[in-house]
Amino acid sequence: MERVSAWLTKIASVLRDFADRIQPPSHTNLSFQQILQLPGASRLDWSALDRNEVRISYCATDPVWHGLDKDRKLVELREHVRRLCLAVREMSDSSSGGEEWTGVAENLALACSLTDLFADTDLDGASLMCSPAADYESVNGELTEKYLASTIVFTFVWTAYECAVDAITPGGGGKGAKGRNLITRIADGHMPHMRECLMSALELDQAGTDFRHVEMLRVARLGSIPGVAAEYLRQFRNRLIHGGLARPEPKDWGAGSKYSVNDDVNLRRLHTNTRLLLLILQLLVRDFLKDGQTFEIWVESPCSAKLAMERLHCTEYEVAETEPELDLGIASFTAYQ
Repeated sequence: MERVSAWLTKIASVLRDFADRIQPPSHTNLSFQQILQLPGASRLDWSALDRNEVRISYCATDPVWHGLDKDRKLVELREHVRRLCLAVREMSDSSSGGEEWTGVAENLALACSLTDLFADTDLDGASLMCSPAADYESVNGELTEKYLASTIVFTFVWTAYECAVDAITPGGGGKGAKGRNLITRIADGHMPHMRECLMSALELDQAGTDFRHVEMLRVARLGSIPGVAAEYLRQFRNRLIHGGLARPEPKDWGAGSKYSVNDDVNLRRLHTNTRLLLLILQLLVRDFLKDGQTFEIWVESPCSAKLAMERLHCTEYEVAETEPELDLGIASFTAYQ
């Protein structure tokens, strides 16, 4: 109790100091329950409080925005979304007539705007019953918050993709199928790292994709990496939205647990699939752009819009001109059938 009392004193002191800066001094004795009701209080890093620091242990957006890409040739995912949003916004505002792409930019902006999220998973108050229940709810709450954040980002990027498909081919029909057919037809040349992103996504698939679906076989026989990626993402999105994916559950919890929420395959898959979807969207944008068109506002200096659309996710840009990156190659795909 003495340690808890010391923690509460430190928290109350920090809160009072902050309040003193923004309003006339007022001294309020905060109860432990009042502190725990503050947004993010459950994430307080108690060891940091021992060092007179107030920190939270995680943000819900950590696994979707940070730290999962091993390849340092790629910018962080949030920066990837931001750059594509700014590029599409400039394109939609240009005199070349891209107003129909406004919805693409708006949904990318919504995805990029998410910086944190809170969830209450202890609906029946089980965490108050015993320590094991509290330990479970702690990790379950963290996993839920991170899964919700990753799902929201993926969903807004998917909506941006559907808006792009509709901008190119207006009309009825399933936009996922239309997008797959469109991307298979128009995609050629280069989109750095798309092959690696597709293979990473397939490795995390956990046998959920129907690789013998007639459309998957068709685009595979055509040897189209973007076609396979678009069909894979169409199937994944349908499972996600229509209840085909089970809610993720913690694998372990409590003292001695080695389970890491950020390494959960459900979170890693959403991160990788969002990256792959952005690359598909870039191909649609690149094909819409006119030869000779430039970007001027969001880049450091005016540059070719088509080339910028191939490079905006890269920290390094290397292309082997003799090896088109968007050709699948049957040998690399047969392992997943």
